[in-house]
Amino acid sequence: MWRLPPRRWGTSRRLCSTRRSPRTPGAPDIVTVIEATLIAALGNMHAVVREAAVVLLNVLYDGHALQLENALTPAVSSVGEAPVVRVSLPQTDPTQPMVLAQGSLTLRLFGPSDAGRPPRWTTHAVTSTAGGGLRVKLPPFPRPGYYDWLVARAEDGDFVPDAKRSAPPDPSAASTGAAVGTGANGEGIDVDANVDGPNAGVDPLSSMDRRRLCGRFVVQPAGSRESLVAEVPVDQVGASWDAGTGQLETRGSFAAVLPVLSGLKMSGATAVYLMGALERPIDEPDAPPMAAADRGVLASVLGGGDDFAQLTAEIRRLGMVPVVDAIERVSRRRAHRKYTSLGVMTRDERGVLVSHPGTDGRVITWEESALLNYRKVETWSLLIAEVKRLARDYGLRGIRLDNAQSCPPIMTVDAEELFRLDPDGVPHYSLSDILYGTVVLRNEESGYWASEAGADCGYANPFLVKLTRELWNEYPTFMVLGESHFHREPQLVASGVVPHSMRISQILASISGMSLRRDGSVAVLPPHKRSTANTLARLYRADQADLPRDAILASCTCTHASPYPGALYRRRSWIAVDLLFFLPHVPVLLWGEDSGRALRVDMAPVVEVEEDSVYDVNYDAVLPKSPRLRHVGSQPASPSAGLAHANQEFSELTLGNSVMSASSSGGASGMRAPPYSSSLSASVSPMDGLSGGVAPTQPVEFSASGGRGLGGVGGMRKRANSSLNLRSMSMGGRKPSFGNLATAGNAPAPVVNQDVSAARSKGGSAVKAKVLTSGMRRTASSSSLVRSQTTDEGKRLAVRGVGAGDLEAIADQEARLRAEIGPQLGFDLSQIRGHYTHRSLMRQQLPALRLGKMVVVPVDPSVKEQVFAFARFTAEQIVVVALNLKDGRDGDAFGAGVNVDLDLRPVWAALPEEFTSRRAELFNAFDVVAGAEEPFVTEGLLTLEELMFRRLSLHLTPMSSSVLELRAEPSGTAEDHYAQSVTRLTLEDAGDSQGPTREHRFGRAGARRGYVTDRFCHRAGEGAVRPRRGGPRHFRDLARVAAWPAARLLTALLGAVRGDGGAQGFLCRPSASA
Repeated sequence: MWRLPPRRWGTSRRLCSTRRSPRTPGAPDIVTVIEATLIAALGNMHAVVREAAVVLLNVLYDGHALQLENALTPAVSSVGEAPVVRVSLPQTDPTQPMVLAQGSLTLRLFGPSDAGRPPRWTTHAVTSTAGGGLRVKLPPFPRPGYYDWLVARAEDGDFVPDAKRSAPPDPSAASTGAAVGTGANGEGIDVDANVDGPNAGVDPLSSMDRRRLCGRFVVQPAGSRESLVAEVPVDQVGASWDAGTGQLETRGSFAAVLPVLSGLKMSGATAVYLMGALERPIDEPDAPPMAAADRGVLASVLGGGDDFAQLTAEIRRLGMVPVVDAIERVSRRRAHRKYTSLGVMTRDERGVLVSHPGTDGRVITWEESALLNYRKVETWSLLIAEVKRLARDYGLRGIRLDNAQSCPPIMTVDAEELFRLDPDGVPHYSLSDILYGTVVLRNEESGYWASEAGADCGYANPFLVKLTRELWNEYPTFMVLGESHFHREPQLVASGVVPHSMRISQILASISGMSLRRDGSVAVLPPHKRSTANTLARLYRADQADLPRDAILASCTCTHASPYPGALYRRRSWIAVDLLFFLPHVPVLLWGEDSGRALRVDMAPVVEVEEDSVYDVNYDAVLPKSPRLRHVGSQPASPSAGLAHANQEFSELTLGNSVMSASSSGGASGMRAPPYSSSLSASVSPMDGLSGGVAPTQPVEFSASGGRGLGGVGGMRKRANSSLNLRSMSMGGRKPSFGNLATAGNAPAPVVNQDVSAARSKGGSAVKAKVLTSGMRRTASSSSLVRSQTTDEGKRLAVRGVGAGDLEAIADQEARLRAEIGPQLGFDLSQIRGHYTHRSLMRQQLPALRLGKMVVVPVDPSVKEQVFAFARFTAEQIVVVALNLKDGRDGDAFGAGVNVDLDLRPVWAALPEEFTSRRAELFNAFDVVAGAEEPFVTEGLLTLEELMFRRLSLHLTPMSSSVLELRAEPSGTAEDHYAQSVTRLTLEDAGDSQGPTREHRFGRAGARRGYVTDRFCHRAGEGAVRPRRGGPRHFRDLARVAAWPAARLLTALLGAVRGDGGAQGFLCRPSASA
């Protein structure tokens, strides 16, 4: 009977002790045995075991017990960035902020140290902020890895008391400032909070959730945010075909890539992803690039290891990072013998055992490949060892993990088969076969991705954590990209991977009327499933709550399986380039996409007829239309509650006995979502949803404020806190939060029958199988929804010989697409390379486009379906981008362009102190694309605060973008600004203001008066008016301000006091006697 150990390992100090137990000669290391056991349990048929395995594997790889009860809230940083940790303290008296005595608390940080040394704990001083919080300035991170922190008591370095376990305060101790609580081991402790000031005697930490006093930094290698990845399909570089017969004359090779490296470096590339570089079956020349026969050997058909070594040496000499594929599956035929014992079987339609094909468990299987058994630690270790071998022997410094959103791919065990009895009544399979699940159900996902610990409670993926920890330990500059689908970017980011997402390209293709699917195929999308510019805005607003703070993601306009942008977006191909370089992602450019071509031989098919498929991506069906409500009083249950019930579950479980608790159906007991959360049911298509990323500014801040969800402002929300639960689409049995989406073209709900038929049983084995699977949690995927990509379809993605008619058909279709796009109107695909070059240079020259945070800029509701606007900013620069995504082909109303007003107030709320402290300085907007030195705003001199609160008006032509930089006004004085402010206010009060502001909707003139009197000007003194969140947009304020006569406003202006010695005027609300 399995039991959890007693909670004597609760403190990080004791768990992280360097003392080791004696080891018997010849016996396996106890840690290795525990790891192998937990990995096998990760695919167990019982939910409670899987949940415990996810939690305990994270604790094992961490080296401390901080995640034993709750997952640490992650923030993303990179080597060299300066992190700041802030914790807001509860205030009993808001007028008198609580200040802790110096040295009463410390911050303990556990993370990688110097090369060759194990991780260690370091202690850092905690200071109190003026607002009554805690602030810790940490030194720059020296190496990539996972840095875990907690606020601890200075005297012993242990956790502060947990409010949820604290005993009632002792009245006699209240006067001395002591708080009575419970320590990590359950013993009673006295904590002296050492609070000074009016709040003396109150423990500021006793009422706080302990989860807010600890967290994690996921630190990527240096320069990760500024990366630009060039994807080079090696087979294509230098490939040529006979124009008469269509036969392949020359295949690409490693040697052929060498001449193109200098051009990639000049284009700004920092990494070169060599797609298809791994060895394939040697007797199959047309094998798909991802059908790897040996993942530790380079493809001989492309030149082999010697040519690859020369190629990687040249890439590194040019200052770029060589990246290859890391594939979780292997070729189904001709695979290396080392994979023989690591395979997994499944039953086909006739009940015959066959090798399970490679799969993502939800949408597609690759029939030419075979799935490996990731219930075995040997499978995990083999993939890591193969990557390390490539890094050691050939200088590899990066991987792109294929199918990362499903790794490790663990399918549900086939209990009926594994518990089958032979005619003599003896079990057919051994206990080892049952433990490792050697026979599984086809395409029914299990393991980490079917656990609530990963989907709802925020635990990282143990497989990816192990992979990144081991690679970064030996190679500190190693880049780990990961293919991402199914809206699982949050888990990948928290697990150390940079997700390579298709979400922007899929949304833009949807706006263009095309459906870009998981496998790269394209079809015409029905009108009711097409996205708009507002879809992008909703996506990035949702990212602020769903993703870890300052997450790093990679984005692309197309993939090696899809057509080029010309076939996907038509006239919006130029907009796609703008989004690629301006959004806060690492751009991934496919080799050849900037050449102006639209089609190629090795790509998925393009269907020119309208289809309504369950595999179409419909982001509008699942993105929230408004900010999610946050219920402060409710908190999700922690995994420890589920672990507490493990003993009871297992004590009631007996092999061959029908006595078993069924409470684990639908998830582990105690690991449920809170009442204010809901998850998508099985009725939702596996292709629907969202995800995304927000880039940071320096220094990196980790806020543990209690204002927004668990873990702080802008941090990754706990999985259960999302009203969509888009991270895991496998929450079968729950109800969706917004009704049935089947009417929007989503997949119908598959019916998963958990009862095992007794028709094939002997001696009651089917009854036992039914008992043992009654608590299994099934995913929403099933064979009826997962499409099989046949071997012939897979070969279509390979560079191969084709028929003579195929080359002619591609050329004709390409010419038709070019003519349809409209080169006579300026949309000439053959000239698009210049657009790529210009936008790449803009990204290199403007730090805000590489490193800046992003804020969505609201536009008028009348144009929100047409215009997408956002701002990027660092501590030194602000850049505003607005894009018009429609033209006359979308309707006559869009042919003349659009006038749009940008509301920059959300940008002001997010700006760092370096900018807000300059609110009184004169600023203006300058057109970056045109390179104009003349101010963009011609209404007169404005301060930074005025510019932010006065809507920025501009005109966007069809299918165009505008990039404005907000910087200091080169000319003008404070006296000129004061005079112009009086003139503007007088004219606007008289209704004589000219320019684009005159045509605004009803009440705009009054609103401007409100902005001037209540927001624009610098405020000083205790009687100054504080800005309100709603401002004059609230009708009550608007009516009050608009009712002021001109004489009253002028009296207020002339009587105002000049601030800063006359450098800047300010306005205050006039008194009742004015």
